[in-house]
Amino acid sequence: MPLTIRKTKPWRLKAFRGEEKTALGAELQRLYKGHVPAEKFSQETYDTLAQKVAKTDTIISISVEFSGKVPQWEEVAAVAMAVQNMYLLCTAYELGCYWGLPCLWPLSSRTSCTLAKTKSAMESFYRKPFNND
Repeated sequence: MPLTIRKTKPWRLKAFRGEEKTALGAELQRLYKGHVPAEKFSQETYDTLAQKVAKTDTIISISVEFSGKVPQWEEVAAVAMAVQNMYLLCTAYELGCYWGLPCLWPLSSRTSCTLAKTKSAMESFYRKPFNND
């Protein structure tokens, strides 16, 4: 169990699989196309967004809900420890994983994943079985 200060349990995790995961990939593409100026638009980047999502078995969005009871950095550290536990679990089950930030996650958190003022979107955790890809 990750560190929790004053029982705040600040981690907020949302798993995306199946149709939800596919919809997340389409949403990231939509945001990219809608927010990147035409002169900077890259079809390769656009296509890669969906390809990465398709190759991944599960995507877990990671955010922190600040309680106001402790300094924010302590709750961010607690969330990071929760992610470290996910790494350890994936390693124990021989699953590939990485913690990354899609280029548009801040935009998607504001538009698609409504967050309260006390929450902050952090990053995403990608999990898939080890293979040669």
